[in-house]
Amino acid sequence: MADPTPTQDIDFYEVLGVAFDSTSKEITKAYRLRALKCHPDKNPDNPHAARQFHELSVAYDTLNDATKRVTYDGRVRAQQERRRKQAEMDTHRRRMKEDLERAERQAHQDRYNPSDSTTAASAAAGGMRKTSDRTTREAEAAAAYQAELAQRTRAARARERQQQAAEAEKVAQEAEVLRKYALAEQVREIDRSVLIKWGSAPSASTEESPRTEADIRATFRVFGPIDHVVMAPPKKKTSSALVVYRSIVSASSAPTAKLSLDDYEILTFMNLKTRERQKLGQQIRQQEDGDTGGLGNGGAISSESKRRRI
Repeated sequence: MADPTPTQDIDFYEVLGVAFDSTSKEITKAYRLRALKCHPDKNPDNPHAARQFHELSVAYDTLNDATKRVTYDGRVRAQQERRRKQAEMDTHRRRMKEDLERAERQAHQDRYNPSDSTTAASAAAGGMRKTSDRTTREAEAAAAYQAELAQRTRAARARERQQQAAEAEKVAQEAEVLRKYALAEQVREIDRSVLIKWGSAPSASTEESPRTEADIRATFRVFGPIDHVVMAPPKKKTSSALVVYRSIVSASSAPTAKLSLDDYEILTFMNLKTRERQKLGQQIRQQEDGDTGGLGNGGAISSESKRRRI
């Protein structure tokens, strides 16, 4: 929508019922009160309600925006100045007309009293010079005012552009900080993983039940928050599970912790042999893709890894 101008014969201050120097808070309060009264939904019988509400909305949008208000106020002042000058010109023309009529009367009198003609002509010429000088001064004052108003408008726009540039730079800097932070926090899941091994055969004295995912979580959460646990199908002599921590710090501290975990063999992913790492990485990807086989079908704990002590 084009910028509203006073030439549209809409006085936004009059529409909102506020003074020319009203604050933004006063303008908002006046808008809300008038919006409740002239909303089309509350005036279904008023054919002009929609137009009035539109004018009210445009007036509020213009006066509540600092940049738009500066531009609008400048145009209002310029129009007021034009009206003032027009009124002065009308006054000037009226005076000139009166002077002309006076001169005609004087000329008529001079026919009958020639001795006074020179004095009257001099007075008339002096009056016209004064009027011309006054008009010149007024024109110069109006031009100076317009120049000052234009300078203020340019300064306001320059400040707005500087503020927008500063805000954009701040947003860019914050985005860069977040990006670097995110990159620093991104650690491969494989590096946050710990392979747990334990004997599968239950103790005859305790009749220990097979360990579940809940047991593994309860035991190893002491090192830090756990993302998920992948249980491998139990084998004849050993069972295993993959514990994926949320932090690589937790995964690194698990094998070196001084806890009573003698029943477990704890291996970080970085300590596995190359071939075992490849198999384990493949099985992690299968688990992420929805593979329900866990670490089965060969498992991360190969027969070769059983023979090795990592």
